[in-house]
Amino acid sequence: MHEWALAESVANTVLKYKEEKKLLKVNKVLVRIGKLQQIEKDVFESALDEICKMKKIEGEFVIEEENASFKCRICGREWDFEEGVKKLNEDESEYVHFIPDIIRVYSKCPKCGSPDFEVLKGRGVWIEYIEGERL
Repeated sequence: MHEWALAESVANTVLKYKEEKKLLKVNKVLVRIGKLQQIEKDVFESALDEICKMKKIEGEFVIEEENASFKCRICGREWDFEEGVKKLNEDESEYVHFIPDIIRVYSKCPKCGSPDFEVLKGRGVWIEYIEGERL
């Protein structure tokens, strides 16, 4: 499961940070999920909760989604995730879920039809910050 692997990476990163910074405990972690990843937030949260229990990571995990946006390199038009994926069929949407950069194959600028666009934001999963108590 894609969400489980991502949750495990987040938990491992938190553990590594805790060890490197010699934290007694982790109080709060803010995780951002780019909408382009199409992560099922509830599945990700459940996986992260289970993994944290197994790895004995305490603290509050806050998960926030960041909307994806794109910009055409030809005409300059900007659009958001919803507009960019509304024409995708179920298979195409699944491909984008596992390989977000493949959006370039299935999506085009809504204004000029060009497939030459950049992802401005909303890609990836990252830890915004970790708060904890030092030893």
